Amino acid sequence: MKDRNPADKGFISYLAGMDDCGRRIDRVVRKLLPECSLNQIYANLRKGKITLNSKRVPPSCRVNANDRIEIPVDLSPRIECKKSPVNKSLFRPKIDEIVVFENENILAVNKPHGMIVHGRNSLEELVSSYLIPRIRTSLSFKPGPLHRLDRNTTGILLFGKTIEGARRFSELLNENLCRKHYLALLDGKISGTMKWENFLIREGITRITRKGLPGRGKKALSVVTPLISEREKSLCMITIYTGRTHQIRAGAAIHGHPLTGDRKYGGSPFKGGYILHSAGLTLPKEDPLLGFRFLYAKPPPGTLKLLKDFFTEKRVNGIILKLALFISKNKK
Repeated sequence: MKDRNPADKGFISYLAGMDDCGRRIDRVVRKLLPECSLNQIYANLRKGKITLNSKRVPPSCRVNANDRIEIPVDLSPRIECKKSPVNKSLFRPKIDEIVVFENENILAVNKPHGMIVHGRNSLEELVSSYLIPRIRTSLSFKPGPLHRLDRNTTGILLFGKTIEGARRFSELLNENLCRKHYLALLDGKISGTMKWENFLIREGITRITRKGLPGRGKKALSVVTPLISEREKSLCMITIYTGRTHQIRAGAAIHGHPLTGDRKYGGSPFKGGYILHSAGLTLPKEDPLLGFRFLYAKPPPGTLKLLKDFFTEKRVNGIILKLALFISKNKK
């Protein structure tokens, strides 16, 4: 087969960026064509319908920055739709208000209450509209959330801006070097620090996490420190040492102190639903790639109002200050 002329009609050329460097062409193309199977991609590469710098290459060929990947037009329209312009002016002011930290590799935001992380009208969509003009071009990497928070959980959520930043944060999580500190309102009085150790099972149909047995569930560890305890409610700081789905919500219910307002897990009724805020994220030392040792996010105004109405403004303000100081000094 002759090499393709770069000006050939019927093909669209995509320019590889630094985040694509060193990746196999079949993996890069898979990101561009998520609806195509690997077998379909292999076939198009073998037949020379998908080329690299106008040449036929094997699926294992590695891509370099500034390489051109040419893909037939009949496979490309879905990609062009994803790259359609977004009205950034609609979202940027909102994102600017919730940015906690940003460097060249990551972005941390204070997630609002009631907002989903993925999908249409999600936080991911808003953050992407903010980041796309600010990050380097890549075919195989796009900015996305590096961990998860439920719709009604607020607080710190990290997004990767580069593949290096995303990989580094994942490494810290896998090495259990990252601590997450939450503010939560629980049912019942808690007078002293509690350690919640459980094996948890996630039920696919009900989407509820329940108590399991050793060998049949994933181990979860949380440490609960009461900050205010009165009127059968306890405002607590909860530090998690594992990252299981609904770890805090399920653990609280298992130990007889469900989140106030968390009806799914047996919590008592509460105006505005449950309060669970990811207030802090700490590392043993400052990471040179991520650029921080700790991150802190104040609870959103709506959450603070609910807490101040239930307790008092003075007490809640004092607790928030102590929580911020604890997070800034924590190195465990």
